[in-house]
Amino acid sequence: GFLLSLLIFFGGKKILRLKISRRGRTFCLLAIPLFISVGIAALFYPGFMSYDTLHALRGARNGVVDSIWPPMVSYVWRVVDMVSTNPSAMHFSQVFLLIGSIFGIVVFFTKSIKYASAFLVLYLAIPVILGTVSVIWKDVLMASFFLAGFAVVLYMKPTMNKWKFILLAVLAGILIFLGASSRHNAIFGAVPIVF
Repeated sequence: GFLLSLLIFFGGKKILRLKISRRGRTFCLLAIPLFISVGIAALFYPGFMSYDTLHALRGARNGVVDSIWPPMVSYVWRVVDMVSTNPSAMHFSQVFLLIGSIFGIVVFFTKSIKYASAFLVLYLAIPVILGTVSVIWKDVLMASFFLAGFAVVLYMKPTMNKWKFILLAVLAGILIFLGASSRHNAIFGAVPIVF
């Protein structure tokens, strides 16, 4: 853990000194969140699980039979199980969506991959955040979907092609719907994003 922290710290300092070309910018928008997500998934392999997590996994593998917890998490996990039945696939998926969304949002506001990278390092240095991200939870999945929906909304431009705008609006709606369906009280988090 200590060595990984040092690697991230010194890697973060090097990232701030880099000059990024326009072509490399697109690569960095995917590579940096992917690298960080792989690191988190490897550090906490296969992802910590709680009773909620096991309930969602049981629903994904054996069918949803109750609604004590919203079944959307089980449905999402069922889709992830099509790729791999290892719980680490679900953990990596939710972490990559979360980190990628946060990175995209920070890049949108700062217009700088360097600042977004530094922000991710500082954000993940907070023990409560890193501890929460280490668990396969409906809370993390909800936040991932909401932040992804918000990121898509930010990148929608009124002057863009009509069909691209409609496609992004539908994608944002689906992501916000998935986030709102992940917890019983999540609709209150969706309202500010929609309006």
